[in-house]
Amino acid sequence: MGRYVFLLIVPIVIGVLIAAAVVVIHGLRERRIDARLALLEAGHTEGAGSPADSPAEEELSDPTRRRIAS
Repeated sequence: MGRYVFLLIVPIVIGVLIAAAVVVIHGLRERRIDARLALLEAGHTEGAGSPADSPAEEELSDPTRRRIAS
């Protein structure tokens, strides 16, 4: 009788461990995505005022200066 209880409980324990691993991995992915978004937003706000970006913006706004993609 003890063997049958063991056979019923082991798959449940393994399933709980797999579910916990999935939850932890999902949380780590969310944390990584949030960190990347924060870095992108911080880089976007800092880089907006740099003098190196202003000529590129002028070229894009001028309709006569277009590049042909090759």
